[in-house]
Amino acid sequence: MSEQPIVSAARPLTSEEVEGWRQLAQESAGWSEYHAGLQQFKEGHLHRVLGEKGLSHLLEQAEDRYETEEIQAAMQDANDVYLSDMMEQPTFLERCIDAGVSPTDYRDNPRYWDIFADFSDEYVEKQRTNGLNEVTLQSIALFTKVPQFLFTQSRLAAVHDDRWQYIYRKNKKTGEVYDPRHDDVEAASRFNSHLRAYFDKFPAASVSGLQQEIGFIIQHMHHGDYHRSKDQRLLNDTIRGAMHESGFLQVLEYSSAIHDVRTATTEEDLRGIDVVVEPGRPEELCINVKASEYLMRKANTDKPYVIKMGRKQGYKDIVLMYSMLTDEQFEDRFTLPQEVVIERAGVIPRTIDKARRELYELRKSQRSQPQWHRRRA
Repeated sequence: MSEQPIVSAARPLTSEEVEGWRQLAQESAGWSEYHAGLQQFKEGHLHRVLGEKGLSHLLEQAEDRYETEEIQAAMQDANDVYLSDMMEQPTFLERCIDAGVSPTDYRDNPRYWDIFADFSDEYVEKQRTNGLNEVTLQSIALFTKVPQFLFTQSRLAAVHDDRWQYIYRKNKKTGEVYDPRHDDVEAASRFNSHLRAYFDKFPAASVSGLQQEIGFIIQHMHHGDYHRSKDQRLLNDTIRGAMHESGFLQVLEYSSAIHDVRTATTEEDLRGIDVVVEPGRPEELCINVKASEYLMRKANTDKPYVIKMGRKQGYKDIVLMYSMLTDEQFEDRFTLPQEVVIERAGVIPRTIDKARRELYELRKSQRSQPQWHRRRA
């Protein structure tokens, strides 16, 4: 028995059936409009998420996050596996005993950590021949220098250095006059250089991730929580200061208004100088880069810099200058994104020029004063 059609072709449609088909056609048109609108919304939302840079930018961000996670994993390996292994190496233990240092008495013992830092280069080379990846190797090399650096900073603070003059000592046997801070400042400069080199080599490394991993090393250094928290703050401030100095240099190196710029030498670092702009020229300017505006507020000035005139003949005048950068602009990296560099390049060089002109006027007025007045001032 054949099936009968629902609507017979021989019979004309009733008015109810015509109305039903019309409603169905309208609903179909509505669904088409809905789907077209949904597609338009999705395309607009995707554009808002991706911005002008499009899908390639999103892929770059994903690759950057993946690289950051890989570097963080290497830092953790350096901490959890290799630093402990290094402490148990027979050669290292022998050197501790030869130096009269107990290998088990490492807390609050700077001599132990000096030996540890010295042995680390040899250990890193050994692991390199064993095929260990470069990120982990460089993490070991940096982390093993942290305790030595922190003890160095404690010794520098004990000299009561005001950062604007040398504190001379005389050797009683030889009569030689020397600066007791020199070796420690040199060690601190080496650590800061090492820190910059690490981030230059691995720009995707997370600053907060590095601070976290170094925190585990600090736990081994001291018995008490007071010294641990003090050293953690000191190290965080050191990393933050180096980060702002690095960003400041990035902007100056990019700017066409600055012809030449370099980081300070060890001797200049002893006198509180971080960056030298136009070195060797009449317009040379020595700058101590600050990561915050605290010193400017303390000096009760609305300018982002304070000028410190050299107190003695032969001492350079120094400009203490706020970096004019925020931590957020670094996006948890050690270097600035290019768009921030471009934007700040229109601000920082102009501020440097203002400071240079103000320093010139101060020097001119100082030369016009009587010599006895200058000495009293």
